[in-house]
Amino acid sequence: MGIQNRIIQGQALIVWKDESLNLKMDDIDTDQITPSDYCITPHMDRMDHYWKKGAFLHLIKDFKGQVSAGKNFLVVGDRFGIGSSREMSPASLMAVARDAGLELVILCGTGVASIFLRNAVNLGLMVVQCPKAVEEAREGNCFSFETHGRILKNLTLGTFYTPIPLNATDQAILDAGGLISMGRRALDEPLLPKPFCRTTQDDPGITLTRELVNSHRVDPGESFFRGDRIRVACDLLPASDGTAPFAIYAFEQTIQNRESIPKNIAIIFDHFVFTGDENHQSQSEISKAFLGHYQIPSRYYTTAGDGIFHIVLPERGLVRPGDVVAGADSHTRSLGAYGVLGFGVGSTELGVGWATGFAFFTIGSQVKIRFKGRLSPWVSGKDIALSLISQGNALGLRGSNIEFVDKDQGLSMADRHTLCNMMAEAEAISAVFALDDVTTAWYRERHIEITGDRQPLDRKDCLYDLVKEVDLSNYTPMVALPFHPSNVTSPGDPAVKDIPIQKVFIGSCTNGMYSDLLRAAMVISKSCRERVAPHVELLVYPGSRDIFARCQRPDKALGGQKVLEVLENAGALVRPSWCGPCFGQGRDKLGPGQTAVATFNRNWKNRSGLGGRVILSSPETAAASALKGFLDSPVYWDK
Repeated sequence: MGIQNRIIQGQALIVWKDESLNLKMDDIDTDQITPSDYCITPHMDRMDHYWKKGAFLHLIKDFKGQVSAGKNFLVVGDRFGIGSSREMSPASLMAVARDAGLELVILCGTGVASIFLRNAVNLGLMVVQCPKAVEEAREGNCFSFETHGRILKNLTLGTFYTPIPLNATDQAILDAGGLISMGRRALDEPLLPKPFCRTTQDDPGITLTRELVNSHRVDPGESFFRGDRIRVACDLLPASDGTAPFAIYAFEQTIQNRESIPKNIAIIFDHFVFTGDENHQSQSEISKAFLGHYQIPSRYYTTAGDGIFHIVLPERGLVRPGDVVAGADSHTRSLGAYGVLGFGVGSTELGVGWATGFAFFTIGSQVKIRFKGRLSPWVSGKDIALSLISQGNALGLRGSNIEFVDKDQGLSMADRHTLCNMMAEAEAISAVFALDDVTTAWYRERHIEITGDRQPLDRKDCLYDLVKEVDLSNYTPMVALPFHPSNVTSPGDPAVKDIPIQKVFIGSCTNGMYSDLLRAAMVISKSCRERVAPHVELLVYPGSRDIFARCQRPDKALGGQKVLEVLENAGALVRPSWCGPCFGQGRDKLGPGQTAVATFNRNWKNRSGLGGRVILSSPETAAASALKGFLDSPVYWDK
């Protein structure tokens, strides 16, 4: 039975950018909503204990106290909830209000992050997009919101507003009482709907993304439009150690007392595994016990140090071209490099997916970017990604389904992986490369069979909202300054070229492939400087155990030296494979006042350590900066 219509009332709590200019804060990311230290679930009977403690800890003074005082209409600007898929963020806001006997409403402008919005809808949190109401709101204004009619009133001003409507699927989920309730209904159907699964080569009349969605549709239909959320059968439904406990809860709530085995499950232990914290260990034990209870084969989970989520899945052949994968990690988009339609979801959607086998994919604008030519020396996929992010608005990448075509096959798999990974920062819904010889060669080298009837081939240009052709030779080194991945400039810019740094990070899910580390080693081997600058700490994180092993073999590109040999001789510290430093975990996280050049994907405020500052770069620029001790790039060494 669906939730009843109700009227929520309360006062405005505004997050200001500049109150004197009536500017509400834009681009509030999930690291600010729920810092990573509090995104943990060590006890299933107190799941939201830490989530609530961390809610807006460093952004809103006494958030809990203000909500308890009746300020339960949170007013923010555009693009709220960008960044991570961590469902702890909407869940924590709901829980703080619930503890006060209230219900929270998020009143925001346009462009609320797609994953955050889906997570909120799945949980039943009211997110109301209404730019006019945000503009006119003042601190303490009294509001009311009718949940079924979606009628918003500013009672203080006596004004009525019509918010941006939800799509039909989101409204149906809210009306059902949340996604778990909808999942239970699906399990109660006489036969759970089977995927449509039509082969892709038969119809060149739709885009590659739409064809991959169509081949996995649970509910066949004649058409689907931008903004629609389509139920798709997923070939894999992976979680990390951080997101899995919440997904386990959702799975168990969905199946209730039924005998059911989680479908297409994988759990990658890569986020909190090397902190030494007892709570983090307890969190991991929850997932390990769940895997043991259902006797999940070891191929579908990792141990600490085996590898990072988006790198180890293709390495193990768990994802293949033509697959559709929903993962409880926003950078599941990375899998697009391998011809996989990967997209991020929250833990509730993943847990319901383990019960039913399906998730919801959002149809966005259809964008094709065709690359031709080859990159210049010391330029790589990270530079392309940062350039595209900086042009995101002009290219219409936000809310899009991006397809990349490498016309002359000038990009390595590492370049493609980085590109797809960072389309999360462009706020695209998905990104996928059309299958070509580079893809097939990568799988062949690993003896992974990829034949099948769902090959993701290039489609006709006329079917896209935007087609752009780009010459790879035009790209130059780029860096993103704090505190946003779109804050892009050249490392040769006189205004930033000599920024002093204390740490350099090379690795992560974005740039942890073998050729990423090889290019960093090549910079060092070709430099006249033999050691990292004395005041700089260079830290290297291979993307997987297999990549670590490969880095210990001689490479012709280094004159027979080994990647790790070159890096360590220069003073680098090589760590196990994990995600910790990127989101502020472990001994290597930044401290107050420290600046790092990093090959990470995000540089939000406090993201990699409270009070730290991160400059995003390619492995080449990171290595050059480590040698000099200032922001630099090897491209400029001979100039």
